[in-house]
Amino acid sequence: MEQKNLIFIGGGLILLLLLFFVFTGDGCGKKRFSWRETYEADSREPYGAFVFYELLKDAYGEENFVIVEDSLSKVLTAEVSDDARKSNYVFLGPGMYFDSLGTQALLSFVEQGNNAFLSSKTVPYDLMFYLYYDECYETYWEDYALIQDTSAQFNLVHPAFNPADTFTFFYQKSFKAVVYNWNYIDPNVFCESENSFTELGKMNDFYPNFARVPYGEGYFYLHTTPPAFSNFSLQKKENLAYAERVLSHLDGERVYYDRKHAVAEGVSRRRNERENFFEHNRSFENEGELSYILAQPPLRWAWYLTLGLALLYLIFRAKRQQRIIPVTEENRNTSLEFVGTIGQLYFQQENHKKLAEQKFRLWLNFVKEKYRLAGKELNEEFEKKLAGKSDVPQSIIHDILQKHRVIKGATGIHAHTLTDFHLVMEEFYRRAK
Repeated sequence: MEQKNLIFIGGGLILLLLLFFVFTGDGCGKKRFSWRETYEADSREPYGAFVFYELLKDAYGEENFVIVEDSLSKVLTAEVSDDARKSNYVFLGPGMYFDSLGTQALLSFVEQGNNAFLSSKTVPYDLMFYLYYDECYETYWEDYALIQDTSAQFNLVHPAFNPADTFTFFYQKSFKAVVYNWNYIDPNVFCESENSFTELGKMNDFYPNFARVPYGEGYFYLHTTPPAFSNFSLQKKENLAYAERVLSHLDGERVYYDRKHAVAEGVSRRRNERENFFEHNRSFENEGELSYILAQPPLRWAWYLTLGLALLYLIFRAKRQQRIIPVTEENRNTSLEFVGTIGQLYFQQENHKKLAEQKFRLWLNFVKEKYRLAGKELNEEFEKKLAGKSDVPQSIIHDILQKHRVIKGATGIHAHTLTDFHLVMEEFYRRAK
């Protein structure tokens, strides 16, 4: 009997011990934290951005620090137009979401001579569509790549900094090092062009994780590893020095800190896939608040629930009355409409060169997808292979490539040059089999 009581007492103690571990984390007196990557400005959790936010705010001062809590098309267009000072736009988050109007506002902001610093694990394809579309034909933009490890070493390649200085970053969860997806930019996108990417920082001495892209009179700064600016990382002096060196590239007098457009990495990455670009960007005019609602899982389910309740109300209200059966329109392919919209935009701006290069890029995509020719080297061998597969005379293919070389080397082209280029490409499409 006494032995049976000892068993019950021992089992009770074990149960209490398990409950203690459950409700106190690891049972060692350590505070329980949320290890979710949010990079929210007011979050003091390990992967919040309270320290980064406060440091940036102190560096620029209250009068030069603007918090973005509305759409970029309203904030950047309205405030920047009234302020002649050079400014910086700063975004830190796991992923980002801009509608087309916001994208255009950010592009216009940088084009006027300002800077945009984007640190996220994925970058919108509809933004990169304007920053990277004709520099390296052999490499398509496929968002950031990644390597998996528990830690990574960063260094900067700017001449003002010693490239031998390395900064080690760990990714931890529940105070234990875990394997993490460290993102980087594909080295193949860096090519010898004045409008191409410039490498500013590396990871593990090889993988670019910090780069500058010129646009108009300003620059976009892309940083692929936001954990470097988290509360957890900036608690160390050496990592704080890394953040200061990265931000020293921004030379504006004013900063716009975005607290509105951060979304979960999964939501952002699905949108940022190249093959889904046309699906998510059907027109410039039809996007608005609903696009943002549908991109946020909680808001999306709330929207669907509201629609479901409204539908149930209509069903019970109608009772046995026969509703009018609507005529369903035939599904249409809106991808060509979107291409037409961009083409019309370039044409109205008399940017004939950019429109011609965009048409050439679409032509290369057509050749790659239909005839399995990547077009890495646009030489005579490429012309022969394409002529054999498409049954188009080699002279027409040669004419297309020759005209494109002339267009690419020119600073600007006339409308008749664009027309000639369009006609020879249409002749190829007409004869292609």
